[in-house]
Formats: sequence, C-alpha cells, structure tokens
Amino acid sequence: MTTHGFSDIQIQKIKRTYDYAIGDSDFDVEKYRKDFVKFVTEYDRRRNTNFVEVFPELKEMYVKYKK
Repeated sequence: MTTHGFSDIQIQKIKRTYDYAIGDSDFDVEKYRKDFVKFVTEYDRRRNTNFVEVFPELKEMYVKYKK
C-alpha cells in the first residue's frame, strides 16, 4: 500500500529517524534536517512525488533547509 508515493515502510523509516532525533541529545538537528531535505528532494525528483503535498505540516521546515 502506498500513500501519496510513499510506502508504509518508507513512512515508518522517517518516523524512526524522527524519534531517534528527538531522543538523542548529541544529535545535530541542523545537519540532519539539511540531509533529510536533500534526500527528500532527490526522492521526489526520482519518483515524481511531492513531499510538501503529502506532509504540508513540514513545509516550513522543508523550505527553510532547502536553501
């Protein structure tokens, strides 16, 4: 089953990464958010998906780190 171009497994991977980031005090949030946006941008390009349409609540963060 897919939701807006992302499979349930891919969504679970993103959630695990998020949970890890929240729990680790040495986690470099700025670096990993930039890396996340790079990954999502490339994924959208390759799969013809749109992360911001699927997760509009993350649009502000996405735009901020895409620069």
